[in-house]
Amino acid sequence: MNLYDIENQTKKYSDARAKVAAIVTSIENETKAIRQRYQTALKNAVADAAEKKNVLKDAIDECPGLFDKPRTHIYAGIKVGYQKQKGKMEIIDEDKTIELIRRKMPEKADMLIITTAKTAKKALEKLSATELKSIAVNIGDSTDEILINPIDSNIDKIVDTLLKDADDTAE
Repeated sequence: MNLYDIENQTKKYSDARAKVAAIVTSIENETKAIRQRYQTALKNAVADAAEKKNVLKDAIDECPGLFDKPRTHIYAGIKVGYQKQKGKMEIIDEDKTIELIRRKMPEKADMLIITTAKTAKKALEKLSATELKSIAVNIGDSTDEILINPIDSNIDKIVDTLLKDADDTAE
């Protein structure tokens, strides 16, 4: 095996990828044409549904007494009525809340307060090997791996995803 053989194998792979890219491009073009064909009808249908939902909401809002018991009804596969909403919890001063939990509910503090300490890996990556070693961080497996990476457009992201999915199902 020599570089000429590798170049030939790369060309074969590139041609196979180009076939996949052509199919993906065809799918995208047909999908775009379908979207354009139905775009006006879809916009009109969405606007009509939104208008009818607003009319229904106004009708329910006008007569809340109809929904005392039961609070909801189901008509034509749609549940309508009223439901209790969860209140939004707002902690104005985190430190004060933590202090009050520790003082007033010490037995529940472990459950109500999250305490975490983690290393910042992104920051650690900027340290030298000597600095990492001094803080007991080992650098492992920095070996070479095979690189086969196309250097072109967005369609290639889709092609790569499809090829990766094919690899995953083959395993």
